[in-house]
Amino acid sequence: DDFSDDDINKFQTIADYFYNDWIELYGADDVTNYIHMIGSGHVADFLKCYRNLYIHSQQGWEHFNSFLKVYFFRRTTRGGGNCGGSKIKPLARWLGRRMVWMSGNNYEYMEAIVKNKTVNNVFSTDEKSTNSENELANIHEDNGIVVENFDSFI
Repeated sequence: DDFSDDDINKFQTIADYFYNDWIELYGADDVTNYIHMIGSGHVADFLKCYRNLYIHSQQGWEHFNSFLKVYFFRRTTRGGGNCGGSKIKPLARWLGRRMVWMSGNNYEYMEAIVKNKTVNNVFSTDEKSTNSENELANIHEDNGIVVENFDSFI
């Protein structure tokens, strides 16, 4: 059964009371992602849009969060190291590499997208990315991709 606007408004009123009590008891520092979603009205917004959340599951988000935690704690310096680096950059680089790998696109296609070049959907996903610089230039010229200087990203 789908929720009515009245049901959703009643839910958000109760959620607001809950959120205020949570802040009084635990403080703002102990607000989890789920508490934030309830207190900020995100859940009510989703309910108004989709009328129920029965078909949605948090399993994907929890799995993704687990991936991030494992990578952060096992494969980064956690913001330390010789340069006192960023905590976010290693995660962002890893997520970027993972996104490219999972997309199934070849190196040349993704390179053109990243470099903001013109792509006419001409690269196939099974094309190998082992081309020499001259072969890359020919591929790009033949397919409407304008490349000024390969040295900057090869």
